[in-house]
Amino acid sequence: MAKSNENKANQPQARVTKTRQKVLHASGQLFVEQGFEHVSVEHILEATGIARSTFYRLFGNKEAVLAELTCPAFIEGAEKFKALQSLDGVELMRELLDVYVTLWEQYASGMVLAVRLGRQYQHIISQDHDQFAAALKTLMTKIQRKGLLRNGDALLSTIIIARTGVPLLQIYQGQKLQRELFISAMEGMLLS
Repeated sequence: MAKSNENKANQPQARVTKTRQKVLHASGQLFVEQGFEHVSVEHILEATGIARSTFYRLFGNKEAVLAELTCPAFIEGAEKFKALQSLDGVELMRELLDVYVTLWEQYASGMVLAVRLGRQYQHIISQDHDQFAAALKTLMTKIQRKGLLRNGDALLSTIIIARTGVPLLQIYQGQKLQRELFISAMEGMLLS
């Protein structure tokens, strides 16, 4: 009997989780296809079929949806980059690029959104983005100190990864060797 009551108690939470995922998935598609600034809450409601009150109970506004789509990649990426600090040289470069592909596999729409986001919306993701960028720059500085960067500049190399990584992953999307192709292409741009 206790197990039956426990299952009933978990049903509303499972429904909320499913609805959240539905909103995130639909919003991610809409934001990528139409641009964040061109998608209204009404568009999200139409795409998901949920009630306005449900949307606002779950998220509060579309900016909260954007943050939930983009920020987990930055948070997880910064943590994974920090875990690589014991590595050095070419091995470090390869592993940080591997992290980038892993993040892409989990958070592709969020990463695309972050790259396309207009300046007026950067404040929504800036804290998590800035921590991610700082962790990446720290690793690039280690590689720079080894004299391995083609351009000799950790900051410039960080910017190159930030601006070319997602478009390159989009190009290789669906390729059998996506990970290897991405890493090889980025190493070719960045390493001497």
